[in-house]
Amino acid sequence: MASRDKTHAPVGAAATAGRPFVVALGVFVCWKLLLVVAGYFAPYKFHLGLNDPWSRVATSELLKHTYKFDAKWYGDIAAGGYAFDKSAPAFYPLFPLLVATFTRITHDAVMAAFVINGIAALAAFYLLYRLALDYLKQPDAAAYALLLFAFFPTAYFLHVMYSEAVFCALTLGAFVAASRRQWLLANVCVALTTATRLPGLVVGAGILVSYLQSIEYNPRKITRSACWFLLAPLGIVAYAIHLKMVTGDAFAMFNVYKFEEWAYERLNLNIPSAAIAEARLIAGQLVHRPAGWQVRFFDHVLPFACWLWLGLCTVWGLIKRMPHGYVVLMAGSFALFGAHTVFTATDRYLMAVFPAFLLGAAWLQSRSEWLRMLVLAGSAMAMTLLYALFVNGIWTA
Repeated sequence: MASRDKTHAPVGAAATAGRPFVVALGVFVCWKLLLVVAGYFAPYKFHLGLNDPWSRVATSELLKHTYKFDAKWYGDIAAGGYAFDKSAPAFYPLFPLLVATFTRITHDAVMAAFVINGIAALAAFYLLYRLALDYLKQPDAAAYALLLFAFFPTAYFLHVMYSEAVFCALTLGAFVAASRRQWLLANVCVALTTATRLPGLVVGAGILVSYLQSIEYNPRKITRSACWFLLAPLGIVAYAIHLKMVTGDAFAMFNVYKFEEWAYERLNLNIPSAAIAEARLIAGQLVHRPAGWQVRFFDHVLPFACWLWLGLCTVWGLIKRMPHGYVVLMAGSFALFGAHTVFTATDRYLMAVFPAFLLGAAWLQSRSEWLRMLVLAGSAMAMTLLYALFVNGIWTA
């Protein structure tokens, strides 16, 4: 009897393990097709982006829409490293390194980035769905979390030539590994996040707190597995060493904000002061209605609203007694995003703060069907609109 049970167990296990991937793959395919089709046709429909400076990149017409704004920085770093411009170290090395590596196969950096981000986005969808199933316990609620993530208004940054997809996949991978107490794998993922973006340090803090919660904050329960946390900062340490060798400044990734290119985004640790200043700026713009409303909205109103929403989610997570690592990820991100003179791109960085989507899905699950559909459809339409503007050369995040 025992032998027969062992024979049949893998079949059931495979079916159970395969279903989350099938769900994630289905959402991914729909999401990807929407973005490819909209990205290809939007410039021709609105006649705004055909002559933008990024449209001259040597790649397939089908992929030119993915090469906008900061994509040029990643492409130039992948091609020539960091020595070509003193402002380049603002972009961390893992994504351009992957692009450079895949370009040897594709002979096209934009195509390489498209493949990398496709793989990373699918991994992020799958890992988020697994975490959502673990936390929400219901497949329907987990599906809402996945849909909120996939069709969040700035989710198109997982598709274009930016590092968001890689960073989200690594962040989610770290927390999936932590949920299984695979601390070596979790810290390898953290090390890679710190080589991708500065918020990787916040991810590391969340994983460390997850470990401490798993041992009930009892120092006597610390085992040799804690040594794997020494790996966590290796990504940013290796980057600092590389910058020292190439530019002569190990802290160039921070010092670039002293230059004119990124001076608008200086560090400001007085978060309440920065928030009040941003609120006053937005209020003044609403009253006086200056020209360039789209710049004001996308650079100030939308990012600041997302930052406030993240703060609300942090409090909500505490009330709901979410895993401590999840709360630390939200609280740390809230503090880091707010510790600047501007809140620009907070709506884009929010994609990696996955507990906010779990909370949103839990809230949707308890609401009526029509409201759930309204929220999801509205979010998808907002993403498509912002994406259409983005591929037409209008900054939206």
